[in-house]
Amino acid sequence: MIDGLSAYGSTGASTPVTSGAGLDATQKQNLKTTCNEFESIFWKSMLDATNFGDTSSSSTDDSTDDSTISDASSFYTDTMRSQVSDALAKTGSLGIGDELYRWMIDAYGG
Repeated sequence: MIDGLSAYGSTGASTPVTSGAGLDATQKQNLKTTCNEFESIFWKSMLDATNFGDTSSSSTDDSTDDSTISDASSFYTDTMRSQVSDALAKTGSLGIGDELYRWMIDAYGG
């Protein structure tokens, strides 16, 4: 299971979403949050695949050949990608979260 992507929504609601049951307001909000989280995960995967923000290959200076610096740089890059992907998902620029939400509402009864 990917963080937050389950039949219970991202907040761990106690009522699973079942086909044809219709969704209450809490389930709809959980579904919307989960769909937005999915879009963020999608953006993060794209940024990782393109090495967005990775500056480690731009310099081969032997004086900075310390694994601590490499680990810190990797941590920073990963954190930066996560923040950028969250920001991009919040704008809804791709519309994946919104479209997924509409599709799920249609499929599970809204």
